[in-house]
Amino acid sequence: MGLGTRAQRQAHTALALLPPGGAWRRQFPFTLLAKPIPFAQGLPLPESLPRLGARQALLLAPEHPCGKTVFYFPGCGSERLHGDVGRAAIYILLQAGVRVLVPPAGLCCGYPFGVNGQTERQKDIELRNGIIFSQIREMFSYLAFDAVVLTCGTCADSLKALEAGRIFGAPVLDAAAFALEAGLKCAPLGDVLYHPPCHDSLNGRAVQVIARAGGTATVVPHCCGEAGTLAMSRPDISGKMFDRKEDALRVAMTRHPASKTILTNCPSCLQGLGRQAALGVKVSHLAISLAAAAGGPNWPEEFDRLKFWIFGEALAKAQVCITL
Repeated sequence: MGLGTRAQRQAHTALALLPPGGAWRRQFPFTLLAKPIPFAQGLPLPESLPRLGARQALLLAPEHPCGKTVFYFPGCGSERLHGDVGRAAIYILLQAGVRVLVPPAGLCCGYPFGVNGQTERQKDIELRNGIIFSQIREMFSYLAFDAVVLTCGTCADSLKALEAGRIFGAPVLDAAAFALEAGLKCAPLGDVLYHPPCHDSLNGRAVQVIARAGGTATVVPHCCGEAGTLAMSRPDISGKMFDRKEDALRVAMTRHPASKTILTNCPSCLQGLGRQAALGVKVSHLAISLAAAAGGPNWPEEFDRLKFWIFGEALAKAQVCITL
């Protein structure tokens, strides 16, 4: 990820030195270099947790539990692309007194394969996830789950279709919203801009959720342009979406000069919005901003000092189901 990002950014810089204009700039692969890709935020989540086997799950207990328990599914974006999102989600849940159960590393919801026409691969992943979720639920049958939480709207759509809520006997919800409802205490978020993802785990309630955290959110319309894999498969279309979003951001920043941060609740949108860095706006996931508001700027170091309890070896044949 780091090498690829550096290569793209260097190529973008080199392309900017060439004379403007020319139809060739609108052709592949030059369309991939129109705007620099932002660097990923933090190390992959598994590198901050005790090493787990493919048949292990991780239960994290807060120092002062409130009696609530959730199953957190990070997904590719919050676990490997932007690991700080996964860390922040776990941190704010623990700060709210919620026990957090994390599945084996490396699970994907399967959605990206489906939208790219690889439906058989998507079905294999969904079958694997269904088996693993059922095994985890049986393994922790003594726990009553209050929610299946996520930090990605795409994963939320996939897990709802998979009926993960039925497996765990709990609704599928956004992790940040659940932490606030569980009693997370944090400093006010203040005046912020907000980008609503196309796949929204907050179900259109972002302004109300941010208000609960002491923030006033101004919604900036239009897709960020990343649109999952669209930026790779059709950079010509996504480039126009980037431009439309840039215009909307300029208008919002002019009307609300005090709002220096734009929040979202989608890891993929961090990529798309991150390409607008030249505008001078700070891009942050809602979970990360809540973690900083609850624990201060050193919350990542505090996360690294947390104590973990590992329960495992009950996910029998979890590796086998990948090949079904």
